[in-house]
Amino acid sequence: MHILLVEEARNSASSYLDDDRAVVLCAEDVAEAMTLLRTNRFDAVVLNLGSRPWEAFRLIRRMRASGDATPILALPGVKSGDRGNALAFGADDAACLSVTRKAFWERLANLCRPGLEACHDWLEIGDVRLCLATRRMFVIDREIRLTRMEFDVVRSLMLRRGSVVARSALLAQLYEGRPQPDPKVLDVVMRHVRKKLEHAGVRNMIGTVWGHGFVITNVNRTEVMEERLAA
Repeated sequence: MHILLVEEARNSASSYLDDDRAVVLCAEDVAEAMTLLRTNRFDAVVLNLGSRPWEAFRLIRRMRASGDATPILALPGVKSGDRGNALAFGADDAACLSVTRKAFWERLANLCRPGLEACHDWLEIGDVRLCLATRRMFVIDREIRLTRMEFDVVRSLMLRRGSVVARSALLAQLYEGRPQPDPKVLDVVMRHVRKKLEHAGVRNMIGTVWGHGFVITNVNRTEVMEERLAA
């Protein structure tokens, strides 16, 4: 297992990774971490939020904006809300530093298990495919053009297939800490995404859980194929 450990100094998190199961490279800041990510392929990133959580959030945001889907296990700091913010910016899991060594390794192995969608350059649900490297979406072999916001919304939902993603989490990721406009902008983005999917023959892929958020449901492959044959 090839792991990138990001923390200000080798202390808390490094003790968990002192194990023959992992080959660990270390970075102390965002710039060093991004350099290592560009030149190496990792199975996971372990990110200690420490005393400067917003630096960690900046790294998560830059990774996801660049299309890097490497699984991220965040270790929240002492500030309230660190765990929720880490997940909102795109971390895959968050575990407190008081977690047992066994539990830590179980969570890390779960993120890196073979076949996990987030470990690949492509996300696929039915005939809908998302290329993380080029930020392009396809239905079968037809490209569906998306804006930056539309792509980010679809990616967030596909990475958490079957789980409800809160509206607040999607907005936080879209605006990356900047002041957010009218929250209804998310409804506009979602409407455009659904319209493009339906035009390609994919219906009811994104569900709304009223009062909570949105969820990716199964793609009706029959509808996709019927639309393709009728074209």
